[in-house]
Amino acid sequence: MAAHSVIGGVASELGGGKFINGAVTATYGYIYNALAHPEPIPISDEERALAKLKTHEARQKFWTSRYDRGDPIARVALGIVNDSLFVKGEWAGGWIGNRMTGLSGEKLNALGVDLMREHVRVVDYDFLQNAGNTPALLSANQVTKYHYKVLSAHDLSTRRFGGTPLGVPPSMTSFMWCDGCDPTGEGIGP
Repeated sequence: MAAHSVIGGVASELGGGKFINGAVTATYGYIYNALAHPEPIPISDEERALAKLKTHEARQKFWTSRYDRGDPIARVALGIVNDSLFVKGEWAGGWIGNRMTGLSGEKLNALGVDLMREHVRVVDYDFLQNAGNTPALLSANQVTKYHYKVLSAHDLSTRRFGGTPLGVPPSMTSFMWCDGCDPTGEGIGP
């Protein structure tokens, strides 16, 4: 940020203005862009290795890592993995989401593993395509699309779980489960 401020100040002076005005303007521009376009959160090597495993514990570690790194989907995913309503004091609704699938035990874990792996695939795709405002940060539509794909593969209704409960479009429910998601980005790849 300091470099942006200095460059803005120097550019202002070269243009006949005051250094401080250019420096302040550049600083505000930097802060605005940093908030509007958060840093990408690509899948780490550790997360990739965890996603290859099929255990409940691997899912917990994967989503904990994603949560700690700022992936907005991770809060709800951790709630689901931990079968809890809250994650670190924030609403997650995982207990409800699990009940809405009608699955339990190994079948529920298999669904979770497939969703985790699809999340990795779509984050990779988004990152490589430089999609949306922030590559590797998915939009609500992207999350919904990959949930549809996985839920259909498990013969589950997309109207009960995965971003569109009761058939409500993701744009109307994403504030509950996708706060902080990229506002743009559609594709999920092949």
